[in-house]
Amino acid sequence: MKKSNMLDRREATKNSSSAKTTAGSVYRTETGKIKRLPWLIRFRSGMKKLGVLLPLYLLLSGCLAPPIIPSDAELQKISTLLIVPVEAPPLEIIPDPIYDRIPAYRHFNNMSLSLPPLPEKVYRNKAGVVIAGRVGPDDSFQEIKRDTPNASSLTSLGSIEQTWMPTLVLAQQAVSQLNKSKTNAILSDRFCRLPITNDNHTAHLKDWHDALSDWYGLNQATVDYRQLGTNSVDAIIEVAIGNYRVFETQTSLQVFIKLINPKTGQVLARSREHDFVVGNEALSLFNHDSEPFKQLITDMGTGLLLDGFQEIGLLKKSS
Repeated sequence: MKKSNMLDRREATKNSSSAKTTAGSVYRTETGKIKRLPWLIRFRSGMKKLGVLLPLYLLLSGCLAPPIIPSDAELQKISTLLIVPVEAPPLEIIPDPIYDRIPAYRHFNNMSLSLPPLPEKVYRNKAGVVIAGRVGPDDSFQEIKRDTPNASSLTSLGSIEQTWMPTLVLAQQAVSQLNKSKTNAILSDRFCRLPITNDNHTAHLKDWHDALSDWYGLNQATVDYRQLGTNSVDAIIEVAIGNYRVFETQTSLQVFIKLINPKTGQVLARSREHDFVVGNEALSLFNHDSEPFKQLITDMGTGLLLDGFQEIGLLKKSS
């Protein structure tokens, strides 16, 4: 693990009056101006020193396959890359936002009394963020259901126009990072489905975790990229996320990268990087059309992509 990159809480507090102070996300004010949120405390893979939080991290990470680092000879053959986002799991928010939308449920739960159970669903909020949680009878959220029977497939990005998909945002960031390094990176117009069937495509996040773990552990691509006509592409990069959650004042994210031979489907490299930040109450991230949350995930994911690309040798580590 890398050394901790934790922003000192006292320094964050001291600088809280300045819009130029940093670590993390942004929010939009009533006048439309963008300001920095100075309250975030960042932890980057240095959790050996965080005794209380380390067990939580290990629990969320689970047992995943080890990384694969390609040889220099393999990397030298790559000049053009196709970047493919992988289907993102729904966001988990703890405590469930239903307790704020319907306070009676929190009240009655605290009194050990019962109310009619609310179903757990995958739904999209008004800003397009896909969430797994309980939905009340008066909620106007749109339930999200999978529209393909295939366990693994490529799907047009045009089918999710109203959805904010974090892996698409990170795939765009990957294209930008790689192009700056003189590598020709192209964004795919399709995304890769996780190997999860309709029967267990639910709000139960263990199903998503298991599907992600299965996908990451495979040494062969789950789809045949030859169908995309990738003769001019030297390799495919798949970008996925996990540990995608807001737990009270913590926001966590894990980014997975797989480098794939488009002709054989062989996985040439894989990497995973984890990060989390501690900041304000969870629900405040979803004010202003969820812009603070989206920016936070983008910022976290962009840094993790850089770490992953450096680990597998696609980008040079800064001296």
